[in-house]
Amino acid sequence: GMNFEHMPELHVAHGYYVLLGLMVSIVAAQLVVFWRKGWF
Repeated sequence: GMNFEHMPELHVAHGYYVLLGLMVSIVAAQLVVFWRKGWF
């Protein structure tokens, strides 16, 4: 198996939700850019 004990973001209290929000924000920003360029 993989050793996940040395990943600092796993020990932050709300790290999972922060990373999830960051990923959703990136996707939303990409969709806005694509829509403005007429690619979507």
